[in-house]
Amino acid sequence: MSWLLGRYPELMVSLACFLLLFHRLNRRDGLPTNWPVVGALPAIAINAGRIHEWLTEFLRAAGLSYVIKGPWGSPVDVIVTADPANVAHVFTANFGNYPKGKELAEIFDIVSGS
Repeated sequence: MSWLLGRYPELMVSLACFLLLFHRLNRRDGLPTNWPVVGALPAIAINAGRIHEWLTEFLRAAGLSYVIKGPWGSPVDVIVTADPANVAHVFTANFGNYPKGKELAEIFDIVSGS
């Protein structure tokens, strides 16, 4: 087998990459991996069919709040929280301090009382 790896170094590199990716995808803490270039997109894609269960699992492991990173260069970093204090802070105590887009502002117009 060593003659095979000596002749084909790209085989050794691809095997090492596979083992590294396999190790990173099988994290034991339950949190999604924020990859350098693609962010958490692989974890989201893998769990797309069970997104609510997955979010519940990793928020429990993260202590109720977590930042999911988007791809590099994109403004798609999302704070996900299930902490009742954070939800109350955003939606009741300081609703006006968090700007929303036009569409979301129209939906929540009733909530804000404007």
